[in-house]
Amino acid sequence: MKTITKKQNQVFVDRVCDGLLQLGAKKMKDNGSSLIKFELNTIVGKLDISVDTDSQHCYTVFSCFDNVEQAKTKFPCNPHSGKYNIHIGKAKGMTPLVASDVVLTTLLDTLPKGSVTGPR
Repeated sequence: MKTITKKQNQVFVDRVCDGLLQLGAKKMKDNGSSLIKFELNTIVGKLDISVDTDSQHCYTVFSCFDNVEQAKTKFPCNPHSGKYNIHIGKAKGMTPLVASDVVLTTLLDTLPKGSVTGPR
């Protein structure tokens, strides 16, 4: 498997974090881990999001819906835990910019229609 350089992952992390703020996510207090944490209010309640700043094998955003029962009826999340993780491998043509667009578009779909103009 191709590895992701620190520079590539930093571009991804910076772009995803900026996009999450544009989507209305609230950045949570830094807890000293390699994850940057956010909360996003979605059409089914709160989504906890953690952006992995130390990934080497794939671009990674961990997320989990608080209201699993509602989330599983609308999104392909884990029906037991509400996990809605996004892992994007380093395939040919997969740049940090493309990967961040995939993540932000996926998360944009959890918001009420018309509530945000998009993560650009």
